[in-house]
This record gives sequence, structure tokens and C-alpha cells, in this order.
Amino acid sequence: MIFTTCSGRLFEFYSGNQLRARAPFNFAGNPDARLTYNQFGGAVGGPIVKDKAFFFGSYEGTYNNGANTVLTTVPVSSAITGNFSGITGVTIYNPFTGTASGAGRTPFANNTIQSSLINQNNLTIAGLLPAPNLPGFANNFVTNVPYRIHNNKADGRIDQHFSDNTSFFLRYGYSNDWSIDSSPLGNVLSSAARGRWSLKTSSPT
Repeated sequence: MIFTTCSGRLFEFYSGNQLRARAPFNFAGNPDARLTYNQFGGAVGGPIVKDKAFFFGSYEGTYNNGANTVLTTVPVSSAITGNFSGITGVTIYNPFTGTASGAGRTPFANNTIQSSLINQNNLTIAGLLPAPNLPGFANNFVTNVPYRIHNNKADGRIDQHFSDNTSFFLRYGYSNDWSIDSSPLGNVLSSAARGRWSLKTSSPT
């Protein structure tokens, strides 16, 4: 006789911006980094044949979607065009002057590189960088960098009882993790870091 009576449970955990306090170390004017965190799943088990065969299965999913607040350095607009006159303590020398060892080189007038000496390809690439949104020449750009971390895992098991001295079980497990981390410089200049791995296990005994 086959029995279909079984029992199980379901669960869900959620966390998000609505349930969290404002980040204490965030910068003024920068919105709080988004967070949507869900962890959910369930388990079920029961007899297949009364006192002889049993099954159990479970699943758990974790979906963490949000952003991290990142502080980094980007060049100011004047430096991109070769004008370093506003940066104290920095002297730019003309590489086409002096000796091969660098001795006797002369500084650029007003600490500004002539436009004819600036590589236009480099200038185009530098123009794709985000503009500073904080004062200063270092640690002058803050942004929220998106990320996604997804994990799914499932386990199943069947037990068979033949006699008091003989039994058998078969277990199968599967796990799959996937993640992506974006760049504070955007998708034009820097690609996101991606990762994925899967694990499958089985153990008949």
C-alpha cells in the first residue's frame, strides 16, 4: 500500500530599505544604497510505503539585489584637458626637453600641457569618466554601485528499509550561485565582475 500523507514547511525572510535605518556613513546628497534581500524556500517529507520507504526534499533560494556605496577618485575636468595649474604641489614637466635621463627638463608654462601634445584618443576615453561630485582632487566621487547575488540550492533524499539489518538511502544535492558586481566608473570603461559556480552531489548507501 502506498501512502501519500506528508508534511512540510515554507519560509520567507525579507529585508529592504523600508526596514532599515539610513546608512550612518553615507555622504550628504548621496541616496541610500538600494537593498532588496529575499531568502525563501521550503521542505517536504513523508512516507512512500508505510514503515518501508520515505522521501524528503528541500529548496532554498537567496536573492540579494542592491548596491554598495563606493568612494573613489576621478580626474577633475581641468586636468583632463591638461590644465594642472589649480593643483598645488604638482609640477608637470615637458618630456621633450632635457636629456634622456630626465635631467634638465623644463616645466610647462602655467603647469598646463599644450593641447597639441595630448593624445586625442586618451582625451576621448577620459571624457567618458564621471565628473567629480565631491570637492578635492582625491576621493572626490561617490556613487552607489549595483550588485546581484543569487543562490539556489535543493536537496532530495529517499530512504528504503528492507529489514532490521539492511537499509538503503539515496541523496542528491544541487547548488548554483551567480553574482555580478558593477563598476563605479560605469559600463563604458569597466565591465562588471561576474561569477557562477554549480555543485552537484549524490551519495547512495
